[in-house]
Amino acid sequence: MRVKVACATLLIVVVLLMLEHSTNAEKQQQHGIGIKKSSLLLDPTNEIKPTKLRKTGRQRLNPPRITTETTVMEPVRTTPLPVVPYKPEIISHSLDVLFMIDRSSTLDVGLQATKCLLHNLTSYFDVAYYKKVRMALMSLDTNDKLDFSFRRYQDDYGYERAIEILDTREGVDNYVGRALTYAHDIVLDPKGGQAARPNVAKVVVVILGSPSKDAIGEAARRLLSQPYLITVAVGHSDALQRELYAIAGDASGVIFADSIEHICDMWPKIHRSMLERLRGLYIRPLSPLKGFRLGMAREDMVEVAWKRPSDLVNYYIVRYRPSKMGPIDTYQNFTINIGREGAVQLPNLEKTEYVVQVRAYGLNQTSPTYSMKFNMACAGVKLDIILVFDTSMLTDDQFDLARNDFLSSFVNGFLIDSETTRVGIILYAEEARYVAPLSTYTEKSELLWRVNELDHDVGLRNTGAALNFAYFHGFEYSRRDVLKMVVVVTSGKSSDDVTRAAERLKNDDTLLFHVGVDMDTSEEDREIYASQPDNKFYYPVSSYMELGSIQIDLSKTICEEAFNYYNTLDPPLTPPRNVQIDDVQNTSFKVTWVIDDSELVTGYELSNNVTNATYLLGKRRRSFMLIEMLPGHYYNISICTKGYRKSSPKVYVSTKTELLAPVDVTAEELTPKMINIEWASPSVAVIQYKVSLLFRQSGQVLKALYTFETNHLLNTSIIMLGTQYEVQVRAIYPDDYESGPASAYITTDLPIPEEFQMAQKDETKIQLIWKRLDFKQHSTKHFLTYAVKIYDEYGNLIASDVLFHNSSSPFSREKNLDQFLYTWIQNLTPGRQYNATLQACLHGLTSKLMMIEFVTRRIGLPIDIAILVEISPTLQYQEVIATRDFLRNFVTSFDVENPANVRMTMMQLSNRPSRKFSMNESTNRSMIMSHLNTLTPVPGSSILSPEKFMYTLETAFEDSRSGIPRIMLLLMTNQHYSNLMPESDNELSDRGITSIVVQMAHAAESPFSKCQPSVNQSCIAMCWEDSISSTTQFIMSSLTLCAPRCSRWSASHASGS
Repeated sequence: MRVKVACATLLIVVVLLMLEHSTNAEKQQQHGIGIKKSSLLLDPTNEIKPTKLRKTGRQRLNPPRITTETTVMEPVRTTPLPVVPYKPEIISHSLDVLFMIDRSSTLDVGLQATKCLLHNLTSYFDVAYYKKVRMALMSLDTNDKLDFSFRRYQDDYGYERAIEILDTREGVDNYVGRALTYAHDIVLDPKGGQAARPNVAKVVVVILGSPSKDAIGEAARRLLSQPYLITVAVGHSDALQRELYAIAGDASGVIFADSIEHICDMWPKIHRSMLERLRGLYIRPLSPLKGFRLGMAREDMVEVAWKRPSDLVNYYIVRYRPSKMGPIDTYQNFTINIGREGAVQLPNLEKTEYVVQVRAYGLNQTSPTYSMKFNMACAGVKLDIILVFDTSMLTDDQFDLARNDFLSSFVNGFLIDSETTRVGIILYAEEARYVAPLSTYTEKSELLWRVNELDHDVGLRNTGAALNFAYFHGFEYSRRDVLKMVVVVTSGKSSDDVTRAAERLKNDDTLLFHVGVDMDTSEEDREIYASQPDNKFYYPVSSYMELGSIQIDLSKTICEEAFNYYNTLDPPLTPPRNVQIDDVQNTSFKVTWVIDDSELVTGYELSNNVTNATYLLGKRRRSFMLIEMLPGHYYNISICTKGYRKSSPKVYVSTKTELLAPVDVTAEELTPKMINIEWASPSVAVIQYKVSLLFRQSGQVLKALYTFETNHLLNTSIIMLGTQYEVQVRAIYPDDYESGPASAYITTDLPIPEEFQMAQKDETKIQLIWKRLDFKQHSTKHFLTYAVKIYDEYGNLIASDVLFHNSSSPFSREKNLDQFLYTWIQNLTPGRQYNATLQACLHGLTSKLMMIEFVTRRIGLPIDIAILVEISPTLQYQEVIATRDFLRNFVTSFDVENPANVRMTMMQLSNRPSRKFSMNESTNRSMIMSHLNTLTPVPGSSILSPEKFMYTLETAFEDSRSGIPRIMLLLMTNQHYSNLMPESDNELSDRGITSIVVQMAHAAESPFSKCQPSVNQSCIAMCWEDSISSTTQFIMSSLTLCAPRCSRWSASHASGS
């Protein structure tokens, strides 16, 4: 028995293992797992089937499917490991990607797998020519040639087509070292002609399937030495791991596929490796910007330039502002794209000092901010400058560098013309050559052209002879009363004597600047070469490559020395005239002046002699606003003219700032003891506010307090009702300066009556009650009254009543109502909606309205009503509508839903009277209203006889109830009711019918001429030429009064019958 059980158990286990093996084999076959190495056949469709991929609209490709003859079964995992799907990130910033692929394999499956890999990788590149990702592709064989360069394609379609048309190359070998060298020297170099971009990160993806035929170590090291380049090495088949590590640099950049057909499956790992390595590049800090130069383009514009950095810079932010111009002393910002740093223009500048800041921005980092100052007044300064430049030891490359970086930028730093600054250039070695005379090149463009054409001599360094040449020939055509300057650039000891030549220039009031290039100049030599103090006129630099770095400081010193010279010349400049102060506020005021135009004027110096603040203003200014002043303070202002002469005498003017009071003061009574006060601040300089409450008539201050807010809840028991008050708010400024008051006036209101409600309700009357007012300063001597008004749903006044405060209270056994007042409102229409208002009145003051809504009770007596209506064709449309409204209001007044109470029927009179609805149908109010809405004029009522009328009446009451009062409502719109009604009242009373007649009056006949109402008849002849609905209230009141009498009569009449 045990053997049988064991065998059965073993059989079950075997079956389960076979089923699991079969299932795994099917899954592996579906995923292309288990490949016979002797058979590598592509899918018969010979296609790479695309699958939809993400939002860019491009497609990710599946690897080529491989047919299999046998299946190699993997070990069965009882607990599969969780797989986290990789979510690739789209690369959308600037990036140059070079693919280097192995095409030495003769198997087409390898090329197809490589294409699949390239398609999937490029699907996550945001391709935009010049702005974002660009790609190039080359092979690893001996052919130093690109399949396509970085400039070849500009969109997704171009790259997809280029990858798709790649073909195999038979008989080629991999020369990876040579290919890497070509990529480094040509493809990835911005100057190599393949459109690689500077300041853009580079990615090199090498796909290798076989060993290289040449050494790759040195070429790989050169490639990896590039600061902003990363490599990813993808290996398969027979690729050597040491070569892959040499290309990638470390293991993080190596991805290996176990077979050639699995290359496409490696794209997520390659993508992840690229992103991780790129992040390392983008977190590198940006270097400080260098090589700044400043050029004067116009009298109101400068050009700022700097060297393009090698870092991964995307753009720059340039900010500039006047350094001392008060309220406009704020930065103006603008963005400069990479590659535009050669000439950034700052236009519309004043003739004053400016500060400029420049910062570079990368993907994640920013460079340190570079800051410099310049004075736009230098644009018009009059100078004769000769640049004496030593070329004795310069090579051609050094001279080209000095010419481009220093000579051109030095000339560009001045606004050159025949009236302002002129620059001459002397090149010297053993002899001096006047290559650009002062009087010849008086236009900047011509002088810059001449600088670009210069060549140089070498030999002995005769600096003394060059300075003598400048003295005798250089300034031969210099201008009178114009400051002369000489800038000497030399790189070593002179071969001749310099002392006499330098002293001759200094004695001729010529300022001498010395630029020493890579020379150890002693203090004695500095005294010879440069004017004193030598710390201002001597500029040492380490090499000719650094000459350009001193251009801004050298030009600034030249400008400062020019102004120091001209500010000593007589006569002084003319001072401003008509200096005035306008628009005085609490924290600001404006200074204005007038002056005649002059070429000697460069601007104005305005000083606040209280705060010691000084503002340098441009030449075009004729007014200036001083802000951030203290309210209520005196200020003394001085202004003088600045320019190419002694400054003018100062002109003084004084003013006192205002103390602005709060604005928009409002006061609102919230409760009898609370007033809400609000206002707006007049200035940010206010430190607190003073709030006062006064009697308006006497001005007596009742309460004063201080607050830091712009609103306050004044809660006090001293407020009296019906009294006029003044609320004053004052602003308190620093140093306890107090503004004048800003006032708001308020008359306190009466309290609103409380607990206004409907106590009792009837068909035509209601009882309203409310609580008596009880407040301070009120006594029975005051004529406090309460006004009650009733309005219908159309807003028409229906009823009103006025009660005194000491009127009697309502009676109630349930609760104490001694503090309440009441009133009865009568003659209302049953079943109608009304609005009741209540308002307290005292000494001409009124409280706010209290309003409630109510609906009167419908008539619920046991009554049978027959409505006989004549609607004449002679009625106008508005009269027909009014008739319908009257009937609707009439029906609404009765409780027809309860069949034990009111029942109705309606007959429309004509030569053939018709029933609209019977009494048995009248419990359906919606049906009744529907019939009333469709009433239309019908002819023939004029020929209706009294006999037929009585027959119609009997027909209307044929289903009436016994012992129930009967009421007939006769509505006549054309003929007189007497033409139909019986002459004797007994004819109706004998039938237990009480009649109500509504007659439309005619202009020629009084409607009451034939009206003789009896005990059982209400004759109501009304004129409704304007609106018949206005009669509803009167009819309903009459009906209510009549109903009990009719009920008693009908009961006795019924019993008599």
